Amino acid sequence: MAFTEGFWLATGAGSAGSVANMNACLLGWGPKADFPAAATYKGRIAMATDEDNQLYYSDGATWVKLTRGKRALWVQPHYASGTSVVLSAQYGDYGVTTLVDLETNAVAVSLAVPSDFVTLVKAVAVVIPLGTGNMRWSVTTDFAANGEAYQANSDSIVATDTAVVTGVMTEINIADALTGLAANDYLGIEFTRSGAHANDTVTASVRFLGFLIVYETI
Repeated sequence: MAFTEGFWLATGAGSAGSVANMNACLLGWGPKADFPAAATYKGRIAMATDEDNQLYYSDGATWVKLTRGKRALWVQPHYASGTSVVLSAQYGDYGVTTLVDLETNAVAVSLAVPSDFVTLVKAVAVVIPLGTGNMRWSVTTDFAANGEAYQANSDSIVATDTAVVTGVMTEINIADALTGLAANDYLGIEFTRSGAHANDTVTASVRFLGFLIVYETI
């Protein structure tokens, strides 16, 4: 782990509660070369922050980053395209978009990536199929930060066939279409169901609920 100008605090050797132990406490800051070796403080308190104010602890061998955990974003379609697609519908108690059979239907959303976004953990489209079979789908994305061209980053997942079951909540993994996503990006996602393709054997509508994005914070 690279520390340049960071803060560090670690307990030293000695018996628990002893004056020697207290006197051996380390407190300081400085360049990477001055940071104590993680292995030296196995089983003792040892913490540090790096140049980006990330907090780390020693696991006895390396410095491990502490995080504030995971957070989730949920977004529903803002737009839908296709001859018979229904943008706003209800299925049970769910608000959904209806992607009909024997047509190519698509939904699109826009959202802002939070400033504490560090690592993408999970990104899925959530659907409830009204038939059993293979659903053929694809995804395209654009994402860019303020001041960049709106298609500064573009990604996609080519047509894919996923087995689905009538009435079963199904998550479709779209993480591969978000490579390089960063904090403060503006993100657009288009999800397409190719219901007219021979590989789509659901033979019924698919209810589209929305996109779930889970990420790790700083």
